[in-house]
Amino acid sequence: HNFTGRLLLASGEVGTFLALGTGELARLKIVNAMSGTATMLNFGFWGPSASVCTLHVLAYDGVYLHAPRRQRSVLLPPGGKADVAVSCSAPGQHTVGTLTIGAEDVGGLFDTELHPIVSLEVTGPGGRTAKLPDALFGPPPYYADLLQAQVDQRHSILFSNEAGDNIVGGWPYNGSVSHVAHRNTVQEWSLYGGEGVGMEKLHPYHQHMVHFQIISRSGGSELMAAVGDYRDTVPLYKDVNYTVRFVVPFTGPMMVHCHILKHQDMGMMTVVNFTDALPPVRLASRPLHLAPLARVLLALCMLLVAAALCSCFEGRRSVRDGCCHNNYVRVA
Repeated sequence: HNFTGRLLLASGEVGTFLALGTGELARLKIVNAMSGTATMLNFGFWGPSASVCTLHVLAYDGVYLHAPRRQRSVLLPPGGKADVAVSCSAPGQHTVGTLTIGAEDVGGLFDTELHPIVSLEVTGPGGRTAKLPDALFGPPPYYADLLQAQVDQRHSILFSNEAGDNIVGGWPYNGSVSHVAHRNTVQEWSLYGGEGVGMEKLHPYHQHMVHFQIISRSGGSELMAAVGDYRDTVPLYKDVNYTVRFVVPFTGPMMVHCHILKHQDMGMMTVVNFTDALPPVRLASRPLHLAPLARVLLALCMLLVAAALCSCFEGRRSVRDGCCHNNYVRVA
């Protein structure tokens, strides 16, 4: 009652509880479903629990990594998702909640106060102890490794501007298609944030239809996104930009927008249309058959050229055969 301030709900509750034995693994699927301007979620084990508990990332945005990745914390933009495995070697209550550790300079971070997400009630040795595998499935076969791929088409996306307008590439969304690309081609896109300075103003980039592979990142830490990972949402700042690659196997429109939904609703959204590439132009292997009208026009042009040549020839012959009298030419 009479609560004021920010409140973080996890599965509709203020902190959930999970019973676990020492050494047992629990898999958590964390989805950042917050909407607002300060919604970057950085979470991990609190306090002393970090020394007796481990957190491994298994997948980002639904795409498996090649191997479990141990991290002190996980940073998710609005709309971002992570599958994590947690385990504790000592009994007690160990809480996973919001942290600032590792994200001190991140703009738009959700409240610096500690908000619980899930508390592990760890008892004695568990009967379902398991070891994390050394390798995971990795991306599915239709998400090839594009780090060394030959690029077919390039494009750039700029969210907002120095004034903080809700625009993409200089324009608010107006229902039109801003770019046309070809399906089944390697797309390389450069993603930029245009507002503020440093990591002050957040604009999470999100695209529909397919995930993209991180090729490079300028600024920020690996918590933002690691090179080689497949993602569908990444945080953009003035000083944190990305080069990504992907292949779209479908034709049709693909939505791109800021995942701060009020920014999207006010115009920070665009549509890219994917079409089949035009077939290569080949020279005809036999004479072209001109349409009747084209043949008539060609004949007229040839007659005009012939008449001009004849007129020129007759003029030259008349001058040659003429006689000069009193400084004028008399034509014979």
